[in-house]
Amino acid sequence: MTIEWSSWRRALWCLPLVLVCVPAGIASAGVVQLLLTSDDCLLVLTQEQGLFRECPEDLRPRWQAELPERPAAATETGTGQLWLATRGGLLRQDPGGDWVPVAAAAAAWVRCGAAHCVAKFWGRGLHRLDRGEISRVTTEGLPPIPVQDALLQSDGSLIAAGFGTGVYRLGPGSQRWEPLHAGLDNRQVLALAESPESSLYAATFGGGLYRLDPGQQAWARLENLPATDITAIAVASDGHILLGTRRQGLWWSTDAGSHWSSDSGVDGLIVSVALGPAGLGWAADDAGELYRLSDAQWRRVAFRDGFATRAVAVDDEGTIVILQGRTLFRTRYPLPATGPSSPRRPPWTTQRNGSQ
Repeated sequence: MTIEWSSWRRALWCLPLVLVCVPAGIASAGVVQLLLTSDDCLLVLTQEQGLFRECPEDLRPRWQAELPERPAAATETGTGQLWLATRGGLLRQDPGGDWVPVAAAAAAWVRCGAAHCVAKFWGRGLHRLDRGEISRVTTEGLPPIPVQDALLQSDGSLIAAGFGTGVYRLGPGSQRWEPLHAGLDNRQVLALAESPESSLYAATFGGGLYRLDPGQQAWARLENLPATDITAIAVASDGHILLGTRRQGLWWSTDAGSHWSSDSGVDGLIVSVALGPAGLGWAADDAGELYRLSDAQWRRVAFRDGFATRAVAVDDEGTIVILQGRTLFRTRYPLPATGPSSPRRPPWTTQRNGSQ
């Protein structure tokens, strides 16, 4: 599952071993989230260039749609409908591809289960969305710390995690959260995931990966995993697991965590991962780069250049303007004749969101 990047990165960047604290609100212009859809295609959510889509039969990310607002996260319902959390509010996509406003409050993320969805709104906590109605989720028993991640279980239970507060469960019809901490020695939880067999996974920063199997009362740490700083997790329908870390590489398991492999060559901060069929996997880092696992090898995927050009215009003076996403690129052509040391390409200048 994707981590909530904007809320926890200040804590990561201000840890004792890190020298520089990055102010909250400065997000990468690249990949925000990776989302595997019900038809086994990958959606790549980006800050500036909209939505890309890659399917197994054609491993090439193709631009799909512009987004009406800067995205924070996306999810898919059981019926295949997309929901989008943005700074401007919560949106859902209708059958015609248009985005319909659901709530005007700034949304951090949205998670959907079989029957309903849960969204986190900045400064307003968790809200349940069911049959067109929006209702606030109780905070009774929940620590006054922002919820980092959450998931909806098939029985209607809501599982929530916080960075430093651990994991909590809100049962169906209950009005009070109950702690789910037994065995969870590290409570710096960044992400949650659930396997097809209903095992819960808690990815922690500094403590590695924990699993809570059905019928068990306590979490168990996966001791054979060398990585400790887990920042993103994905569990596929076949039980395979993919983990992203902070500077500890990418780790994947094909036997529910009994054995792990890591030979990715990717050593940055991973912000989102996704697992598909036939051994396909994807990862995005905080630099906005996308990587694909195929044939047991990781490769960088070039997907932005050339896919998101919206319009091109040339004026009478030879100025060329290209619109890609929300970014304008501008140059003059032809270039003046200069010496051999002159650049071989036009010197592009950029303008984003109206600011030079």
